[in-house]
Amino acid sequence: MLTMEKSQDRVPFSGSIEYFCWDQRKLAEAQEISSEGMFLGSMVTLRVRLPASNRGFTVLGRVTHVVLGSETRHRGIGIHFLDISPSDRDAVSAYVASRPRLLAA
Repeated sequence: MLTMEKSQDRVPFSGSIEYFCWDQRKLAEAQEISSEGMFLGSMVTLRVRLPASNRGFTVLGRVTHVVLGSETRHRGIGIHFLDISPSDRDAVSAYVASRPRLLAA
C-alpha cells in the first residue's frame, strides 16, 4: 500500500487554498507545506445511502489519509465522520456488523 509520505522539509503554512470539486469552487485552510505538497484541513460533505436502505443521510467528514494506490490496493482517500447523527451511526454500525471483514493488506 502506498500512502502519501510526510516530507522532512514540511513547514507551518496558514492560508486559504482554492480548489475545485468538478466545477464548483471550494476553499480549504492549509496547515503545512513542503516542496512536495501541502496538508489541507479539508472537510467534505458526503451523501451516503447504505445498500438495501431506502433512505440516505448527509455527514460532514475530514480527509484523514490518502492512498496513492498499487497493484494490490485501489487509490482513494480516508474520511473520518465528524458530524453524524446517533441513528445514522447506528445504521452504519449495523451494516458493518452484517458484512464480512476485509483482509489486512
